[in-house]
Order: sequence, then structure tokens, then C-alpha cells
Amino acid sequence: MKITDVKTYITMPIDNLPWLFVEVHTDEGITGLGECSWYGNNNLIEKGIESV
Repeated sequence: MKITDVKTYITMPIDNLPWLFVEVHTDEGITGLGECSWYGNNNLIEKGIESV
């Protein structure tokens, strides 16, 4: 199984409390969803994930 795509989503359901969600797709049709928020700088985490 190999990862074919990774997408990131930053949402802010509560003011000044952003959540970062990650969606991972594989070549076998499996999709996973996870959350990895760091309220100090979610944009830094997003750029790191997208660079992989």
C-alpha cells in the first residue's frame, strides 16, 4: 500500500482556535482522516505535511 495523496484542511469553528485536519489517500482506495493541531502555528504543520 502506498500513499497517493495528502490533503490538509484548516478550520476555525471557534474564534482563535484553529483545527488542522489531514486526509490521506492510498493506492488501494483506503482514505484516512486525522487531526494534528498546534494552536501556536498550524500553518507551519500544514507546510510540513504538504512537503512530504
